[in-house]
Amino acid sequence: MAPLLVIRADADVAIGSGHVMRCLALAREWQERGGKAVFWGRISAGPLRARIVAEGCQLHLLSASHPDPADCAAVLVWQREAHEQSGWVVLDGYHFSADYHDAIRASGWPLLVIDDYGHLPEYHADILLNPNAYAGELTYNTGVETLRLLGARYALLRREFRVAREENRIAAPRGHRILVTMGGADQNNVCGRVVDALLAMDRSDLEVKIVSGSLNPHHQDLVKRLEKAPFDAELMVTVTEMAPLMQWADLAISAAGSTCWELAAMGVPMLVTVLADNQERVAAYLEAHGAAINLGWFDGWQANQVADVLEVLLADQEQRGRMAGNGQGVVDGMGCGRVVEMMLSTR
Repeated sequence: MAPLLVIRADADVAIGSGHVMRCLALAREWQERGGKAVFWGRISAGPLRARIVAEGCQLHLLSASHPDPADCAAVLVWQREAHEQSGWVVLDGYHFSADYHDAIRASGWPLLVIDDYGHLPEYHADILLNPNAYAGELTYNTGVETLRLLGARYALLRREFRVAREENRIAAPRGHRILVTMGGADQNNVCGRVVDALLAMDRSDLEVKIVSGSLNPHHQDLVKRLEKAPFDAELMVTVTEMAPLMQWADLAISAAGSTCWELAAMGVPMLVTVLADNQERVAAYLEAHGAAINLGWFDGWQANQVADVLEVLLADQEQRGRMAGNGQGVVDGMGCGRVVEMMLSTR
């Protein structure tokens, strides 16, 4: 019987879709090794639910999340009824506590916890995974038996990025293709602020693609802002293949979340901005390693300031080339395979 992977992750306007999307990458790798994947979650966007099912995963929706007791209870009941006894549970979300960890492990299933910034006093897991490049800087309190997988060596990138990755990517002499992505939700309409910066450049030669996630409540505002754009712009919703867009772009403007590791692996120079506390370390790390320019918190910069930064970077082929190489030096795109190998070898 094929081993089972049970993933517990949520996605909504407040949380975004990053937890689910990186777990989907892990699920795809698991399936390629002959296993089956099941998602449990409170997932509000219909297109994201459809994406999970289209990838061949089972999906069970929850109406409430931990610390609501109905959350863990529903998962545990399903585990007891499942016939597959060889498999793993994955928890990806900042709201899961050590008590939730203990309940899963008490059921007899091994547990992988994905964490980005060490916010819990202690972690009870068979494997603790932090796939961010800065992970080694954090202090984790775990049992001696817990295997720690820390760093960008374990970045959970979907197969499309590994296949599309181009070594020694050649930067265009003068860049004009810009990819904008602020994650699945963009609750604060940071894409709108970026559009204002692009408008401030007053350039008709730009080509801009804006990925507006299925959880983004500001879609109509973006449409209105782009009506006066002197450049070619495409507003894209429910994108399923990001790698071709990254290949197309001369540079990207992105939230400093998990998408940055995809951009780095693809060799895309980037401007990053911070939308949440857990993104501060990502932005700082990428800038320190020469893969990005860190704009800081989204509400701390003005449109004309970003316009000036963009003008300089688009004109500087050498700097964009260095940033591309530095990014690929941080992330090689093989993380999912390494994580699954460790899970299968420690069952």
